[in-house]
Amino acid sequence: MTKGTVLTPEQLKQAIAQVLAQRESGLPAVGDDVEELFEKFNIYHQELEYQNEELRRITEELEITKSHWNDLYENAPIAYASFDSESRIVLGNFAFRKALGLDRVTLSQTPFTNFLSPSSQDVFYFHARSVLKGNPTEACQLQLVVNRKILHFKIESNLGKAANTAVIRSTLTDITREVETEKLLQASEERFKGVVEAAADGILIADQSGRILVWNASMETITGYPRTTVVGQFLWDAQFMLAPASMRTVKSQKALETFNRGFLLALKNGAPTQTHEQPIEKSDGSNAFIEFTVYPLNLKDEILFGSIFRDVTKTRQLEDQLVQARKVEAIGLLAGGIAHDFNNLLGVIFGRLEMAKTRQELSAALQHDLLQIEGAARRSAHITRQLLTYARKQVVVPQVVNLNAVLTDLLPTIRLLLGSRVHFDFLQAPDLFPLLMDPSQVAQVVSNLCTNARDAMNGTGRLLISTANLTEKKQVVLTVKDNGSGMDEATLGKIFEPFFTTKTMGHGTGLGLATVQGIVYQNKGTIQVESHVGKGTTVTIAFPAFDGPSFQDQKVTDAEPCPMAPKKILVVEDEPEILEFLGFALTSLGHQVNEAGSAEAALAQQQQTQTEYDLLVTDVMLPGKNGRVLAEELTHRLPHLKVLYISGYSGDVLADQGVLTSGVNFLQKPFTLDELISKVGASLTPPPSSQSSG
Repeated sequence: MTKGTVLTPEQLKQAIAQVLAQRESGLPAVGDDVEELFEKFNIYHQELEYQNEELRRITEELEITKSHWNDLYENAPIAYASFDSESRIVLGNFAFRKALGLDRVTLSQTPFTNFLSPSSQDVFYFHARSVLKGNPTEACQLQLVVNRKILHFKIESNLGKAANTAVIRSTLTDITREVETEKLLQASEERFKGVVEAAADGILIADQSGRILVWNASMETITGYPRTTVVGQFLWDAQFMLAPASMRTVKSQKALETFNRGFLLALKNGAPTQTHEQPIEKSDGSNAFIEFTVYPLNLKDEILFGSIFRDVTKTRQLEDQLVQARKVEAIGLLAGGIAHDFNNLLGVIFGRLEMAKTRQELSAALQHDLLQIEGAARRSAHITRQLLTYARKQVVVPQVVNLNAVLTDLLPTIRLLLGSRVHFDFLQAPDLFPLLMDPSQVAQVVSNLCTNARDAMNGTGRLLISTANLTEKKQVVLTVKDNGSGMDEATLGKIFEPFFTTKTMGHGTGLGLATVQGIVYQNKGTIQVESHVGKGTTVTIAFPAFDGPSFQDQKVTDAEPCPMAPKKILVVEDEPEILEFLGFALTSLGHQVNEAGSAEAALAQQQQTQTEYDLLVTDVMLPGKNGRVLAEELTHRLPHLKVLYISGYSGDVLADQGVLTSGVNFLQKPFTLDELISKVGASLTPPPSSQSSG
């Protein structure tokens, strides 16, 4: 044994055993050997003390490290857990226990599957089996049900060991907020899609390159093209597809692409949005007008382009029809003015004729000439009434009429409207019930229906007008039937809409049938239209029969008027010839007549003479004060004064003057002597209630 040599624990043990054996055998121990042994033992003891100290130091460091890692594990913001092969919880950090609402005591007593939603049971089962088999395992999502709340976790696992038992070590990341945010985004997207789909306007969205991404249901309706044929196309290709056939050329297609690329770039760089209008041709070949606005959509990651489309075809049509209606209104105003002047001239002619017929020395030839002039004047008056009927400005004066008689008077006009190539028949029912209706309105109804029938037949065909009594309902039926092109159900449902017309621009205002319906309803009638494409149209109108004295009892005849006691009459007219005729006619009947050319002159004359007039016959339109103002001032002075208005103006002008009100006596120019006598008598005759009193 060499001095100073450090022995290993085994060598030291053997050396001690050798010394002890020598002592037992009685051999003397060598002093140097014992001393050396003790020295080596001390060295070993010192080395052992050093190793123990190092071991204690390492142990303390390990405890600190263990405490550090336990602290990191326990307080990590992410949930850590370990599960055994039966999915029981072996270990879980604070984040895991907090998420599940467990404490340390109950943690290991609870199966993890107790917290899994039904849809996540199989997901975790197969995830755990794959980990236990040592297979590479991808992260998966689990739904946990804690306190009736759904939590979403992403789980990532690997295989570990605890107490020589395989365990599943997992990291669970709470993604509840992300999942709920994603659901909100999905719901928002679905709502956006729903709004886009339900929008009444067409909505188109394209990406930066101009490729169409969204084409909603209204776009399909407006254009007729389904989204499956449009989405994915470039804007200019869709625009070219929708262009009218006359505008689709190779050159125009290239121009559209160049323009649209520049237009989108300008919008991207901040150019202001603008609204445009353009014609399109729909998938069925029909034409329409659209209005659209394009604007940039600045999203987080990209820029899109949105566009709102609106079908303005009806608006454009209404604007065009409004222009047409204004033209018709202008013609109506012109017609009203012409009719007024012409009526005054005819009034002079009728007046002079009546005065001439009273002369005794007239020869037979001159009497014949006067009759011819009178016939021409009557036809001229009829033309004037037709002009007012066309312009819808006639004065509506309901009277008891026979529909057959009114239609018979209209036959020349109907034949003129239809033309020579339309075969026309008129079937009259005998003993027709009387009607209370303005004959001019009947003329307007028939004229409009005949004009529509002529156009539907393209000027060639057959037209039948017939009348009949509907005894059970006490009605008079007017039927107009043609064999023209007819109408489909869609058109038939719109024919009474104002401004709706199937005629080309410039050939109809769309007001004809609307006016017919208005007249029918005004007279408490009904109207029905039956039509079939290619088989013609039948219009049936029923008016209530007049429940009063018969037509014959109401008709004015050529018999001598009943004699009337002389009355004091004031005549006011600014046309000297008509004023002369009125004075002559009323004087010849025995009345005391005073004449004036204006309202001011009439008022001054009455104030000067203090004459108690029985009747005022006045033109409505007078220079200075009009006839209504004159009548009001005179009736204020003379409460029992009766008033008869005369005028050659149309109904709307008289309505503006406040004349056409209930109970007002009115005589339309031109008029004959018999009509004047009848109206004067009616104006002076008190109503039945006045006759019976006293």
